[in-house]
Amino acid sequence: MRKFFISSLITAALFGILMFNSAQAAASAELKKLIGFVGSWEGEETVYSTPYNDAGQSNAVRVFRWTLGNSFIEIVVSVASSVSSLNDYQAKGFITYDGAAKAYKLYLFDAQGSSLMGEGKFSANSSLVFTAREVDSQGNIRNSAITFTKTAVKQLQMKIDFIGPDGKSIPFIEGKYSPKS
Repeated sequence: MRKFFISSLITAALFGILMFNSAQAAASAELKKLIGFVGSWEGEETVYSTPYNDAGQSNAVRVFRWTLGNSFIEIVVSVASSVSSLNDYQAKGFITYDGAAKAYKLYLFDAQGSSLMGEGKFSANSSLVFTAREVDSQGNIRNSAITFTKTAVKQLQMKIDFIGPDGKSIPFIEGKYSPKS
């Protein structure tokens, strides 16, 4: 009986290791899909008038780089804008893959005290689309849809829409970025 118990215990442990390695391999394969976003990108953004800000133009640098054993992409954002609420905007965050949720996770924190958490998947057109929730420094909550698209012409595009209380999209930012030289 003791041999059976030990054999069962070893089998369960090996099964657990195999399952963990399988989950790790799946996460690693999903993380590899992010490689096209890695790099330093600079470009112009159109900022639309919303209930939270005025319209205007921005120049932005968005850096995406592997970190923490290539399990995360670190995001560093720097924006100079004609929109006062976005001028000198600075943010840092991470993208990773959550194998249990079978979704990409986005975490972003800015110098104004806001934090954003989102969950996303790749769409049929190879865009990475996040549904996110932002909490600003006053505790106000905004929901948004954030889309990153890597084009065939070495360009990164980003679109952010706020999601209103009625569920309708409110365009916020559209940007086009080229590799920073």
